[in-house]
Amino acid sequence: MKQALFPLILLTTVFAGCASVDPYIGEQIIQHQVADISFTFQLLSEDHLKNLYGKTENPFINFPGRFPKKEFFVFDTEISAETTTLDISRSTMSILIGSDVYKASNDFNLTRAWTPYFASDREQLHMKNKINKLLKPANITVSPENPFKGLLVFLVPQSEDIDAVIRIPAVSQEGDEGIIEVPFKVKRMVVGTNGTVEKNTGIFSE
Repeated sequence: MKQALFPLILLTTVFAGCASVDPYIGEQIIQHQVADISFTFQLLSEDHLKNLYGKTENPFINFPGRFPKKEFFVFDTEISAETTTLDISRSTMSILIGSDVYKASNDFNLTRAWTPYFASDREQLHMKNKINKLLKPANITVSPENPFKGLLVFLVPQSEDIDAVIRIPAVSQEGDEGIIEVPFKVKRMVVGTNGTVEKNTGIFSE
């Protein structure tokens, strides 16, 4: 594959007010534009996740591992393009927090993370079915006729304030490669806003 980055102009990441599911008060919504490719990430709150996927047997809340204590970042995600066709794999997506990189959850690694904590075979079956349903497909193709709508999930150590960058390696139909970087900040103590967005530092622009 070619190593040249996409010939795209990198525009601004903004704090926005629209998403594919109605946001709860204080939920952070990030919009990111790279030429004709649009990204929307809605960071779902725990209450919202309970409403969508249940208070029990919900694979996106109350992870029991404690060393270190971890939490989920679950983004309701939309990716669309006006003319470009783009291939993205969940296995290469990641989130950068400080100097630490955490891979995006997929059906395999999230089921493996939960496996030591299942209370029963029934819980394991129900949780696995939810994970398989919600974290597919593994490989995503975005085109004008085929926008993506689904979840992007990260399991990361807990902290109070978080500066992070979502990193999405992508390949065009022509074989050009690039990485879309979407920075954001979560401040839990700010009433009425679940976070703010820092300046865009993506390298998908040459």
